[in-house]
Amino acid sequence: MLRPGAFTQSILDRCRSPEVQQLFRFVVVGVANTAFGYAIIFACMYLVGLSAELSNAVGYGIGLLVSYVMHKAFTFNSDRPHREAFVRFLVVFAAAYAANLLVLVILVRGIGVHEAISQVIASAVYVITSFIMNKLYVFRQSHDDAK
Repeated sequence: MLRPGAFTQSILDRCRSPEVQQLFRFVVVGVANTAFGYAIIFACMYLVGLSAELSNAVGYGIGLLVSYVMHKAFTFNSDRPHREAFVRFLVVFAAAYAANLLVLVILVRGIGVHEAISQVIASAVYVITSFIMNKLYVFRQSHDDAK
């Protein structure tokens, strides 16, 4: 049986684990990249005068590249070659987005969950799917591949 305070200490110890710290970095990069992407989108629309659609494509394209670079260097500190890692990153992006969209459609159209709640749940599915796949497939260290 845990003594008083041991439970809290156990939770704090888990929060210090490399996996939790990596997940935290993943979320921080995602939030920063989202803000950066919106800045690009709005700059394209209001400073450059591009259409909303083109601004969105430019913002997402740049955001995708920034996300890749930040996750490779900061989140996962990966030594995987860029060409291989970026192709895998695009595959994971597509798979995570597909999971997000599938959950959204099931919740809204199939079950009748409110759209706003469904968006939040689907976004959580995207983040979790993306983190796990990036960790295990995209940015897994090359020396781990030999195991």
